[in-house]
Amino acid sequence: PWLSTEGISAGAYGRTGEGWFDAHAMLTLFRKALRQKKVDFIAADVTGIARDGNRVTGVSLGNGETLEAGIVVNAAGPNAGKVAAMAGLELPVEPRKRNVFVFEAREKYADMPLLVDPSGIYVRPEGSVYLTGGAEPEEGDCAPDPGDFEVNWPLFEEVIWPVLATRI
Repeated sequence: PWLSTEGISAGAYGRTGEGWFDAHAMLTLFRKALRQKKVDFIAADVTGIARDGNRVTGVSLGNGETLEAGIVVNAAGPNAGKVAAMAGLELPVEPRKRNVFVFEAREKYADMPLLVDPSGIYVRPEGSVYLTGGAEPEEGDCAPDPGDFEVNWPLFEEVIWPVLATRI
């Protein structure tokens, strides 16, 4: 009863096996498991990738080290396209600026799933608060600096909140 379905022609709701996961918690678990296996962590930028034909043989790091490797995993996130290019590979990954907002609401809906409005704006409960985002324009939103974490505060008040207030 709290959801306005005006303008919605279809939707999906599963009773089990659906939801979201906490990516940061998953990363923490991976790191813990790797430490238990005595894996070394090196904090350095990849500046070059060595190849022998079609096989990657190592990486050069910004700290001056060179590591030989039989397998290299590209886990560069928003920079994965740039890292792949160092190996002569084209990977269509580029940084995009995204904003995630946390808000409280007087009304709490215990049965609220992750909702994605047709506009692309999403909202989901997170404990006693809600998380929302997804209002960035698709065109021209490539972020040349993936380290730009400056929040676009007007996006919440001017774009996201009116959509949420209409839908919920």
